[in-house]
Amino acid sequence: MVRLQKVESFYTQLRESASSSSSQNPLLIFPSSSDVDSLCTLKIITHVLESDSIQYSCFPVSSFLEIHKYAGQALCSSSDGNSSPVTILLINWGCHRDLRFVLGLGSAARVFVVDSHRPIHLHNLSDENHQVIVLYTDDDERQADLAYDFDVLKLANESFHLEEESDDDYESGSESQNGDGDRSSKSRRWC
Repeated sequence: MVRLQKVESFYTQLRESASSSSSQNPLLIFPSSSDVDSLCTLKIITHVLESDSIQYSCFPVSSFLEIHKYAGQALCSSSDGNSSPVTILLINWGCHRDLRFVLGLGSAARVFVVDSHRPIHLHNLSDENHQVIVLYTDDDERQADLAYDFDVLKLANESFHLEEESDDDYESGSESQNGDGDRSSKSRRWC
């Protein structure tokens, strides 16, 4: 994640990413269907997007399976030039899970997250995760229920780095009998 601490820079990156997508892949907005606050956020963000002439599609969802239903193979798109990038905005849900893994994101997919719920998965906060961008302001950090006596961002980066190393070791060194319990095969099942 590029942990953005200002709403303006978050929106600028969202707008640039959505603008780079083709007309066949507009910005896909997935608000929580079970959260009233997500409706208010959706109303605000769609007004701003319309004022900037950004195309979008909105699908209220309650599970990751529903995202795959609407986004399909676009989530797995790679930056090799054969497929256009996809930009997704999750409103008030999703931050508690490792989004790169759960969504099986390809290299051309970017997920932006506005989520007031806590906790936030450490991999979503890592500076090395360039596919997930979370709006996490200084106010969010100050209003946390628990003040940490360690650097959360440093922990997130280390966690992400260890995960990357273990995935590389698994792919290069061992073969799975049936793929059950294998993180890399689970993330590929969508593609």
